[in-house]
Amino acid sequence: MSADTIEELPDSEEPKKPSGGGNLIQTIIVVLIICGINGGVLFYLVNGMGGETSVDPAETVETEEAEELPEGHTVMHKYVFDPVTTNLHSPYKSRLIKLQFTAEGTDPQFEQKCEENLHKLKDATNGILQSLTLVDVQDPGVRITLKTRLVNSFEKVLQERLIKEIFITDMVIQ
Repeated sequence: MSADTIEELPDSEEPKKPSGGGNLIQTIIVVLIICGINGGVLFYLVNGMGGETSVDPAETVETEEAEELPEGHTVMHKYVFDPVTTNLHSPYKSRLIKLQFTAEGTDPQFEQKCEENLHKLKDATNGILQSLTLVDVQDPGVRITLKTRLVNSFEKVLQERLIKEIFITDMVIQ
């Protein structure tokens, strides 16, 4: 081999680093544009594709009242009772029961009558719950029994069958 065929590498030159940072700004711009387009499309879809979205509450009430119910259906009014917590019947009074329920009736003044007699209805509820034992609440049919007893007790207190249905929304025994 001859000396003139050997090429010398320059000593001062370092290997080139790949440059990849130049696309960062372009990527950010593309992402922002896509987000803007998605936001615009979503806004368009949510607003009913350009249709009028404002609803006058007075119109809604009037149309609801104007609609007739199908034959055999009645308007049910409801009253949500605050949770009632009391002791179960036992010599030690160590177990608690908490009951929350909603009552429904057809009387147009249902809510008003429940509110006026709330103290009587709560007293009747407490009496029923305090008469339950731990064995009673472990029975699988306790919810049905409670509903029946509450409706019958409320009928006596109110001196009319105001409540048509009771829905137990929460029952805890501790």
